[in-house]
Amino acid sequence: MTIRKLSSDAQAMFAELPEVDMGLQICTTDDNSDAEHLYSIVVACKIVITFDKQFEEDLGSLRGLLGESLGSEGERYADRLLDWTDGLEEAEKLGSVDKGESLFALRYLHLGPLRGFPKPPPRPSWIYGHLPFRGICGSEDVYYRYEQYPTSLRIDRTGTKHHVTGVDTYAAPQSELFFTPTGLSAVGRFALPSLLPACWRYELRPAAGTIIRSGASVPLYGQSGGAVEVCFERSFQNRGPIADPVVLPVL
Repeated sequence: MTIRKLSSDAQAMFAELPEVDMGLQICTTDDNSDAEHLYSIVVACKIVITFDKQFEEDLGSLRGLLGESLGSEGERYADRLLDWTDGLEEAEKLGSVDKGESLFALRYLHLGPLRGFPKPPPRPSWIYGHLPFRGICGSEDVYYRYEQYPTSLRIDRTGTKHHVTGVDTYAAPQSELFFTPTGLSAVGRFALPSLLPACWRYELRPAAGTIIRSGASVPLYGQSGGAVEVCFERSFQNRGPIADPVVLPVL
């Protein structure tokens, strides 16, 4: 796989686009070898991962980052993570992918480069296992969002009225707190493909009436899944300020 960092313009673009899982989006990248595009993973609007011929070299870099961090506190890991990200090459020519096509590609990314796939059929609202239930938030509901970087591009904490920005932003209910005490446990429970520990946990209190979808995280990428997830279909104003994230240990 190839791992690249996003430019500031690309970060701003993906911060407004839908997610297909918590901190996860699908994009297209150019493959210079044959002038075709590949599906790739955007993680936390910060890096893009492409499963391609450079797999071993960049995976070794990621293994080094995680290996040095095992057992460390999140604050120490954050410094290494940001230094590692700054040292990546900048990605070029990233393209957005609509929701239906993203969900189609999501299940096959681990197989390697995907070229020439036909457009998927329209996505029915009742697809099993990917948040099939729809409802609204109550006046006392609390949710939690786990992120792979110490600063979030989908949570706006500027000013007096804090917002969750963008569309289709993922989170989890309070019931998941017991099962996700560390950054790597979040990777397993939410079946995330990036391997980066999701060590930064935000508490969200959406306004009553905010529309959500909910369901169970299905197994993907060799991860167990099984977590309960929710998805906020639109940006929303939080009930009160959004606090600094809780920093979880890597393990």
